[in-house]
Amino acid sequence: MKKRSGNLDLMKFLFSLMIIFFHGKNLATTESYLFPGGSIAVEFFFVVSGVLMARAACTYQMQDNLGKDTFVFMKHKISGLMPNYYIAFVIAFVVLHRNVRSLSVIFRDLVSSVWELLLVINTGLRPSRSVCNGPVWYMSAMLLAMCIIWPIMRKYKNTFFYVIAPISALFLMGITFQNWTSFGGQSIWRGYMSKGTIRAFMGLLLGCVCYKIAEYLKQQKFTILSRILFSIVEFVGYVSIFVVSFIAGRGQMDWFELIVLAICITITYSNISIWSDWFSHPFFNWLGVFSYSLYLGHGYWSNCMVDLFPTLNYWSRIPYYLLISFATGLFIHYSSLGLRRIWKSKGPQMKKLFVND
Repeated sequence: MKKRSGNLDLMKFLFSLMIIFFHGKNLATTESYLFPGGSIAVEFFFVVSGVLMARAACTYQMQDNLGKDTFVFMKHKISGLMPNYYIAFVIAFVVLHRNVRSLSVIFRDLVSSVWELLLVINTGLRPSRSVCNGPVWYMSAMLLAMCIIWPIMRKYKNTFFYVIAPISALFLMGITFQNWTSFGGQSIWRGYMSKGTIRAFMGLLLGCVCYKIAEYLKQQKFTILSRILFSIVEFVGYVSIFVVSFIAGRGQMDWFELIVLAICITITYSNISIWSDWFSHPFFNWLGVFSYSLYLGHGYWSNCMVDLFPTLNYWSRIPYYLLISFATGLFIHYSSLGLRRIWKSKGPQMKKLFVND
C-alpha cells in the first residue's frame, strides 16, 4: 500500500469545501454568496488526478498488452469510486423526487439516469433534464480522458512526459483561453466533446507534467533556505487561490490560477516544503478520503435548500446546508466502507451463486 500524502489530502478536503460553498450559490435568491470563483477547485482535482495517474503509470507492472493494461487500470480506477458513487445516486434520486407522486415520472427519470449510472454522461449521452447528482460530471470527464491518455503514456512514456503532455496541455490552454471566458459551464458542448471533458484533458495532462517535475525535485538535496522558499511559494499560491475565489467570480484569471495550482501541487506532492511532515497524522489521510464522499453528498442539497427553507435567506440557509452535506458525506463514506468489508469477506461466496470455478 502506497503511503498517502497528508498535506495533499488536507488540500483535497479544503478544495472540496470550496466546491461546496461555490454550489451554495443555489441557496441565494438576491444575496451575494461565498466563493463565486470556487469552480477553480475542480481544476485542482483534475491536476491531482493527473499526478496520481502518472504515478500509477510509472509504478504499475505492465500487463500482457496495451489494451488489457488500459482495461485493468480503468477497472481499478472505477472500482475505487464504488460503492460511494451509487449510494450517493440513490440519495440524490430520492431527494430530488421527494415531492413527485407519479410513478411514471419516477420510472422515466430512473431510465434516463442510465447514462449517469454508467459514468458516461460526458460523452454527450446526457438527458435534457439535469442529472440527479450534478457534480458527478467530474468523474465521467476524468475517466473518459484517462481512457485516452493512459495507453499513450504507457506506450510512449518518455516522449509523453517530455513532449506530448506539456505541449498538449499548453495548446489546450491556449485554445480554451481564446474561445472561453472562464472554465465554468461544464455541460456546454464544444465540437466533439463537452467543455467539462476538455477541462479534464487539460488538467490531467498538466498533472502528468507536475508529477515528472515533482519526481525530479524529490531527488534533489535542497538546503533549508530552498525549502523555506518553496514553502512560501506553496503557501502564498494556495492562499491567493482561495482569496481570489472568495472575492471574484469566474473569468480569464482562471488560466493564471490553473498555473498557480500546478506549481503548488508540484511542491505539495514532492514533499519539499518545511511543513511537509506536519501532516503525517492519519487524520489528514482520513480527510483526503472523506473529501470524495463529501463531494458526492452535497450537490442535490444545494438545489433544494430554498425549497426546504423558503423563509430563510442565504446566510441562514448556509449552516443547514453545511450540516446536511457533512452528514450525508459521512453516511456515504461509512456505509461504503461497510459494503466494501462485506464484499471482501462474502464476495467469493456470492460469486459462486452465478459463476462456477
